Amino acid sequence: MAKTESITGPDGAPEIEMNRMPFGRWFREIGWRHVIGVLAILFAAFPVLYVISASLNPLGTVASTRLIPTRISLVNYQTLLSGARGPFLRWYLNTIIVCSIVAASQIFLSVLAAYAFSRFRFKGRRGGLLALLLIMMFEYGNVELWQIYVLMATRSAMQAFQGPATMASVATLVPPDFVPRAAGFNQTVQGLSMVGAAPLGALLLSFVPVKYALGVDVLTAAIGISPLLFVTIPPVISTSSRHVRIWAQFRDGIQRIWSDRSLRGLYMLVTITTMFFMPLFTMIPLLVKSRYHGGPPQLALLESLTGVGMIIGGILVAVIAPKRKVPWVLGGMSLSCFLIAATAWLPPELFLVCGALWLVGASAFMLANASLMAVLQTVIAQDFQGRAISVLTTMNAVAAPVGLAIANPLGEFLGGSWLFFVFGLSGGFVMISGFLSGSVRRLDLHKGTT
Repeated sequence: MAKTESITGPDGAPEIEMNRMPFGRWFREIGWRHVIGVLAILFAAFPVLYVISASLNPLGTVASTRLIPTRISLVNYQTLLSGARGPFLRWYLNTIIVCSIVAASQIFLSVLAAYAFSRFRFKGRRGGLLALLLIMMFEYGNVELWQIYVLMATRSAMQAFQGPATMASVATLVPPDFVPRAAGFNQTVQGLSMVGAAPLGALLLSFVPVKYALGVDVLTAAIGISPLLFVTIPPVISTSSRHVRIWAQFRDGIQRIWSDRSLRGLYMLVTITTMFFMPLFTMIPLLVKSRYHGGPPQLALLESLTGVGMIIGGILVAVIAPKRKVPWVLGGMSLSCFLIAATAWLPPELFLVCGALWLVGASAFMLANASLMAVLQTVIAQDFQGRAISVLTTMNAVAAPVGLAIANPLGEFLGGSWLFFVFGLSGGFVMISGFLSGSVRRLDLHKGTT
């Protein structure tokens, strides 16, 4: 507890009461900050003192300089100010003028930008600030690997908010009968970006430095986001009037999904299949090298065919627009897994057949994924869709690294072909088992009530 000390006046009456904080508590709350501040000052002052010491060294070399020089001389200052090595004073004055103009301009513009980003709330504020920060880091060549990790983590975290919000807003923007087609169009656009983004990026980097390529990326992103300024998303009336925290909403989403037998079954099927399925996409180079004895050209062809298959699958969903979407989810994912398992035992000379199977498998997967999004957008109430999709995204994000952690030692033990075969069959049978559950098969009979 804090000690109370009274200060008395001349007449003996108490004037001020001071609360003295114990040293241990003071150090835990305040004192450690002073220690860090002192260390930071010493760290910043060391280079300055070292340069001053070097200037006083008569030998004129930094290598032989100590922090406390053994000999002190002003000969370096005399040589510099006398003009023996050039008009130093003129150079110094010009430097001060240029730096002052640049600093004043930067401070003025930075103050305007800081006021806008801190005081006003507008669309693209955080993303734009992050993009500007990234461009400036590349511009001045001060990028470290950990900084890239932080930026990518921030980007992924923002996508975790953006993805469910985008999916949940589709149901409010299109008629209910058009939801499957909208999901198909969305998957088609994702496939096109997967196929075209990498070649276009490589082409751009062959003409301009990476910092300008990032500027083009930011500009095109701004162009893509700008139409949202003119789109009004209808508000969703929540069934609950209470304002709760994000974590409480997420926990409520998990509880509501777990209490619904149909959703619980579908979520578990998709999550377990993701655990088996996603590592195979990561290990495509292993399949190409170990089974088909291929190199970068074969790998590029296989990944390109995968992207083309995703486009075809999205188009098929938009054209077919299935009424019963759950069978398409179960059948599409199981077919994709079985086809990938089949590619593990094809003869090496049938690489083109392998590519065809991957194309069909990617089409089936995209058809299933689009149907899955259509199921969630159709059967789940609109005020709950964002949380429901966020829960599914989180479960898949956890399942994928778990699958990789299992696949790595298992691949060392079984070999690449057996790994693809076992994981592909496992994922396919998991999704096939969904046909045995009546609650899962009847899920898409609900219309916005789940």
